[in-house]
Amino acid sequence: MVAIRPGGPEDLPAIHDALLLAANWDPSRQQRPLDDPALAPYRDGWGREGDLAVIAEVERHAIGAAYCRLTHGYGHVADDIPEITVGVESAYRGRGIGKQLLLALADLAHEHGFTRLSLSVEPGNPARRLYAQLGYRQVGVDEGGGIVMALDPIR
Repeated sequence: MVAIRPGGPEDLPAIHDALLLAANWDPSRQQRPLDDPALAPYRDGWGREGDLAVIAEVERHAIGAAYCRLTHGYGHVADDIPEITVGVESAYRGRGIGKQLLLALADLAHEHGFTRLSLSVEPGNPARRLYAQLGYRQVGVDEGGGIVMALDPIR
């Protein structure tokens, strides 16, 4: 059974794993390492204001995470709108875990006073359908050609 719980500083390995899963969604491309400078906005200085996370676990083993932070990454919309990252281990995909994580993260962000969330997704990424299903709408295109989406308002 999958449990979803709030994340904290002790969950940084799971947060980094989610980042790598999100960045490397396409196995046919060269995989980005965690120290890739393009990932710095999503990786560095965890624990700042606006950094929120939820963790998916099976038998106390993290199998996925979703987090948001106030950053100037690919999905930046405004300084007061956190950008999300979500990743689920491949063996657990297709079971609704990503959806559970995103809903839990939206609830957590709302509890912390945020009214919107944003993200960037590459046009070919199948997660784009999930984001649209959850109410994310395209608001632009990032510098790399990714689709910038926002959830407005959160619930």
